[in-house]
Amino acid sequence: MNKLHVDDLSIGELTNEQYDLAIFSCGYEERCIEVPSKISNENVNKALIISFDQHLSDDMRQSNYDFYEAEWPSSELLTITQCNVGSVYSAMRTIIEGIDKEVINVLVDYTSMSRSWYAAILNYLIKFSEKEIVIDLTYANGIYHDENLNVELGELKVIPGCEGISLTKKQNAAIFTLGFDKYGPLRLYNLLNPNRCYGIMASPAASYQYEDLCLEKNRDFILHHLDGEKNLVKLPINSISLCYEHMSQMIMPLQNDFNVSIIPFGPKPHILASILCSFNFPNVTCMYSEYIRKTTTKVQASGEVVISRVYSRYHNA
Repeated sequence: MNKLHVDDLSIGELTNEQYDLAIFSCGYEERCIEVPSKISNENVNKALIISFDQHLSDDMRQSNYDFYEAEWPSSELLTITQCNVGSVYSAMRTIIEGIDKEVINVLVDYTSMSRSWYAAILNYLIKFSEKEIVIDLTYANGIYHDENLNVELGELKVIPGCEGISLTKKQNAAIFTLGFDKYGPLRLYNLLNPNRCYGIMASPAASYQYEDLCLEKNRDFILHHLDGEKNLVKLPINSISLCYEHMSQMIMPLQNDFNVSIIPFGPKPHILASILCSFNFPNVTCMYSEYIRKTTTKVQASGEVVISRVYSRYHNA
């Protein structure tokens, strides 16, 4: 059943690898240049930088833009909205189709990307590219100076490429990955009204205090919808391999009787594992409520980078 293989990599393996394509983002967080700062552009044949089209005068965004101009001068810049996946598909397809190799190595740093962007990237590379592709994914853990998200919840959407087969089962199950959003899980639970509900939180997290903060922010949800912590699973932030394996084990017993919705509120490594599970299980849909960001948030790199390799189990990577 499992068509994807996920490995964890070290920083040494990352910096020594040669990539045909690297995809970075130019955002508002200081940590968004953490990974491209560690990699030599001599190890990358082609770089694509995806940039948000909002808050263009933000000081940190401009600083990140200046970094890419100075350190990655030959890269292609794509400035789009956070939900524009069509432009992402088009730019990627053009680059990938122009690479004349049997196996293509792609690096995706999703540290500061919207989930629509990295889901669209993975959807194309895993499902639609006719070439054999090995994908390395990186995420720089962050230190938040303000844990209030400064966002409003938008409408409920399906993450691009994560549409499960609906209306095939009589019952619905929901898996929420929990972050610092106090009201989002409660709101979406009421919309979905699942027959079964499970929660996932990061432990170990990017820092010890974030575990307590997550429990505090989600106290009502955990108490009323997860039967205390009975249905709360704690998974590490620094191993996509373990997260993907454990989430798959949660989904397998639900396949015969439930349509499964995964609603990821964070952190991003758990969102990534959720997306990979939706690719692998036909009755799993990955949903989210698009955030409308009021202001930018200062996020520094903690120094730790989560590195994963994803490829088809049928590929000889």
